[in-house]
Amino acid sequence: MTGFSAVNKDDTDMVPVLTEVAAGSPGALFFPIFQPAADFIADQAPGVPGLEDTVLMAADGVLTINYLSLPQSAGMYFSGPDQRFGDNVNQSTGKNANDFLAAYEAAYGERPGSAFWGHGYDATAMLLDAIVAASWVEGDTLVIDRQGVRDYLNQLRGYSGLIGTINCDDFGDCGAARITVVQNIGGEENAEASIENVVFSYAP
Repeated sequence: MTGFSAVNKDDTDMVPVLTEVAAGSPGALFFPIFQPAADFIADQAPGVPGLEDTVLMAADGVLTINYLSLPQSAGMYFSGPDQRFGDNVNQSTGKNANDFLAAYEAAYGERPGSAFWGHGYDATAMLLDAIVAASWVEGDTLVIDRQGVRDYLNQLRGYSGLIGTINCDDFGDCGAARITVVQNIGGEENAEASIENVVFSYAP
């Protein structure tokens, strides 16, 4: 680590903070932020003395079709969730990733734009299961026990989802915890392919 800094989400002139970062002669610049600030960093960093050859890397906040389509993001690296779901099936719905994508594209005319569509799908299915398990009807009233929903999710282990086998821990965190790094091939026409251009992966 050669330095650490921050920007405001409304900043457009990133040269001052980039100049500060460049003083440490970093080999890579990691900026885990969102648009539009990430647009300006990727655009302005190569023009700052000392950062001309610095590798640019962002996180899942901008691992989107929109950002990957930007000219200034070509060649960049992105860390984010592993989206290679293969034939994984969500046990609650019986659907796999291809089923979901086909339905999504039929409804909206495009693929999901962000990296967490599979996680969102699994989380929704798990939550609906928890509500069913912790609810009952009293007369004309549907009663949902909120603590029961929480207890159901807290004890959930070995759940098969699109993202893989999901285990929830005592802190309420649920997930498969697999991370990848992808490299942007460059060009709007290659944005979807770039999401699958994995150059590094990690699974605990």
